[in-house]
Amino acid sequence: MSYLFTFILCLNVFFSGLFPKDSPIQIKDFVTKLNEVKNDTEDLSVALITLFVLKYQTLDIFQKNNLQSELEKIIKKLPKNISLANIFDVHSAVDFWYFSKQLGYKDEYKVSEKELSEFLNPSDLETITDPGEALLYWIIITSLLYCDNQTYKHLESFLPSLEKQCQKNNHVYAYLLTHIILYECIFGKNKPLHNSEIALQKLEGHTKKLKFEQKNIDILAEAVWCAKLCNKEKKGQFKKLEKKLHSLSSFTYFHEQCMVLLATLPFK
Repeated sequence: MSYLFTFILCLNVFFSGLFPKDSPIQIKDFVTKLNEVKNDTEDLSVALITLFVLKYQTLDIFQKNNLQSELEKIIKKLPKNISLANIFDVHSAVDFWYFSKQLGYKDEYKVSEKELSEFLNPSDLETITDPGEALLYWIIITSLLYCDNQTYKHLESFLPSLEKQCQKNNHVYAYLLTHIILYECIFGKNKPLHNSEIALQKLEGHTKKLKFEQKNIDILAEAVWCAKLCNKEKKGQFKKLEKKLHSLSSFTYFHEQCMVLLATLPFK
């Protein structure tokens, strides 16, 4: 009888990796939401990033639920030659280029250098003081350094000053710390290195300053799955946060929903 119990227990552990019943968001519901994503560039960007992470960190779930097909559908929806009206358009367009290139699409979604130059004037970058704006530019420049290092290498010198501006706001600084981790390990494609360990230590402290309430769910969830990328999700603070995230039943917007999904799924 004890052998049978052990066998059943092992099966339960194995299949829990394929069917994450404990997650407040089921994969089928996520796929339904993906199919509702149309031409909104921000939602397309979130969908692309989430599927990218799932591909490299939850391979069993990714294959079992045929998410490669969903990823290809999203990529086909990505617009080319986006008209860049504001910094948010730039952010989405550069995301498309960065992630599609990481997935082997080379420069198929390359953003016009001429259009980008209107938003990346060095004299303007020097005057950025808003933490949120600084974070967006940090993300954009970091992505561009991968996409076309030769063309955008000169922008790398602005990253330290942008980081300094991000530190003025605890909420924004927490997002900067998650993105230091994400870009170092290419959103789960590679293993995190020393900078990620330092960023995660700081992130743990900053999450303690943020109350577990609706406005902070997104960043707290992002922090948890960043801890998973670093194999530190069992640390007290992150473990407590993940448990709280499992209790959620409703979500405010798509990015938040995706962050909670990633935070509550088992990574490899």
